[in-house]
Amino acid sequence: MAGVYYGTVMMDFKYRPRHNFWEKDRINTIARTREMNQLIAYSDSRSNFLYGEDRPSSAAFQRLSPVAEVWALYPVKEGREERPTSSPDHSLRLIPLSPGGDNEHVVQEFERVLKQLLQDSAGFIEGLPKIGF
Repeated sequence: MAGVYYGTVMMDFKYRPRHNFWEKDRINTIARTREMNQLIAYSDSRSNFLYGEDRPSSAAFQRLSPVAEVWALYPVKEGREERPTSSPDHSLRLIPLSPGGDNEHVVQEFERVLKQLLQDSAGFIEGLPKIGF
């Protein structure tokens, strides 16, 4: 549907290995790094325009975040392989992305999250276009 805001995939490109900005054991502690706080804060955004301007302004609707996922893309050393990982409590994906590498997993992740955005919005918008990948 033209002119409708379905949501956002926020991407933050890190230029250092994952262990330099993300430590899983610190997620729910006061010892989180500055970068961890930043990534988690991205997913806590709100918008009055999600699914269109004429949506209800009820408290329940306002709790919906327009940020479907936050991606932290980071390089890995040549010869090392890492898989995307997530922090579901914060809608966060940590995704390796290196120049010259096989980065097909990034395309797959993007297709997955776009499908999810369309599926999640189906209850709010009638006549959603069907998009196939």
